Amino acid sequence: VAMGFLGGGFIRVEGLPPAVRGVAPFTPLYWGTQGYRALLENGAGIGGIATHVGVLALMGIVLLGIGAAGLRRTARRGASA
Repeated sequence: VAMGFLGGGFIRVEGLPPAVRGVAPFTPLYWGTQGYRALLENGAGIGGIATHVGVLALMGIVLLGIGAAGLRRTARRGASA
C-alpha cells in the first residue's frame, strides 16, 4: 500500500507533497503509471514510453539479482544446518 501511495497509484503524483514526489521515481509503480499515462493521455508511441520500459526492466533485473542472492544465501545456511 505504501509503494502504491508513493508511486502515484492512489493519487496523481502531481497532487502529492513535494517530499513524496521526490521519492516517487524510485518506485516501479511510478514508472508504470507514467508510461500508461503517456500512452493513454498523450498518445505517445513506443518511443515515448521506451524510457519507462527501460527503467522498469532495469529495476526488475536489479531486484531479481538481489532476491536471487538472498535466496542463495538462505539455501547455503539451510544446507549447512
